[in-house]
Amino acid sequence: MGKTVEYRVHAVDVAGNISPVSASAEAVRPAAAPVSAPQPVTVTPRDSATFLEWAFPHTDAWHFLVYRRTDPNGAWTLLNDDAIGANRFQDSTAPRGVAYYYVASVDSAGADSAPSPTAMVDRITPATPESPQAPVVSLKAPYSECTSNDCAGHGGIGQPVTLTMSRPAGDDRVIGGYLWHITGDDTGYHQTPDTTVTWMPWRRGLYVAVVATVDVYGRVGLSARVIYQVA
Repeated sequence: MGKTVEYRVHAVDVAGNISPVSASAEAVRPAAAPVSAPQPVTVTPRDSATFLEWAFPHTDAWHFLVYRRTDPNGAWTLLNDDAIGANRFQDSTAPRGVAYYYVASVDSAGADSAPSPTAMVDRITPATPESPQAPVVSLKAPYSECTSNDCAGHGGIGQPVTLTMSRPAGDDRVIGGYLWHITGDDTGYHQTPDTTVTWMPWRRGLYVAVVATVDVYGRVGLSARVIYQVA
């Protein structure tokens, strides 16, 4: 049997005056379906989505609905109109900041179970399908980037190469750092949260520095490259 809930409302004007209470209105909250709620529910923020995962309950519930709210006392929003049969969900519309989630099992009649325990996540950025833009990369003197007309050698063995990374004009996205590597350097890829990296050339010749932006949750975006010659 469902539970009857009574509601009454006050109106408040712009001066803060409160009206008399309205007449009461009743609503019947449906009783929870007799299937078990999934638990626990874990949430993990990523750049493209907030990922939810849960254990299958030990009942005949094999379909689930996912709910979210951003106000701890606000209304819940259903995120998937069609119940899913998997024990995971990607919230690709996850907002920046704190959000709360619960998952309900669905019985054969389409009714929700009691809610799972609430899971909370605090996102640094909203979910986005777009990878980060490539950084702007420059070389510190004495080295300079090769052009179609000039690729003269500069510096030399034992003289460090410093790369400086910056964001493209108008790009205020929160990032986690940069992934970089130098062709001819067998130490592979390196990641740094800093805006500069220093590397020591071990031979003369042509080098290519490739630098990609890394989003705040670890997705590697577009890359830029700088070609230079060590004298």
